[in-house]
Amino acid sequence: MAIVRFNPMNEVLNLQREMDRLVDRFFPTTRNVDEAARSAVWSPVVDVHEDENGYTIDLELAGVNKDQVKISYQDGAVSISGERTYEYIDKAAGETEDGGANGANGDSAKGGISIDVAGRVSVEKKGPTVHRMERAYGRFHRTFNFPTAINPDAISAKFDNGMLKVVIPKAEQVKPRNISIG
Repeated sequence: MAIVRFNPMNEVLNLQREMDRLVDRFFPTTRNVDEAARSAVWSPVVDVHEDENGYTIDLELAGVNKDQVKISYQDGAVSISGERTYEYIDKAAGETEDGGANGANGDSAKGGISIDVAGRVSVEKKGPTVHRMERAYGRFHRTFNFPTAINPDAISAKFDNGMLKVVIPKAEQVKPRNISIG
């Protein structure tokens, strides 16, 4: 039979974890927003247009840095991927609004715990309070296949005002042409 030494702080820490789980389930905090934002997958709104010269893909990417977007071509398909990060994650993990550091471990979202003389445990959470979060954060990946052959060497992209425009020309042999009757 194993002898387990009782440590009251383990019980307090277990209680804190359970309370955090319950609170996080109903009230978003910077910590669970951080975790959700890093692992989330979302799909940006897209329009795809075709004309006689090719295809145009317009993606709404407000809040996404163009350096975090990658466009690739493979096996006749164009893939666009990237990530939109939650702007308060870096503030919560690094510095406060006034420029000061947030504690020794840099994790402001966890705050601290305290026990008063009556034995009540209180958990202090730092960082912004999220009242509503309607924008999606995290990674995205979209792949587009086309019904006709495209010219991958001539694909171009432009990022302006949160909109990514990707122009994909059709291959020469599939462009419509007029044939004269002789």
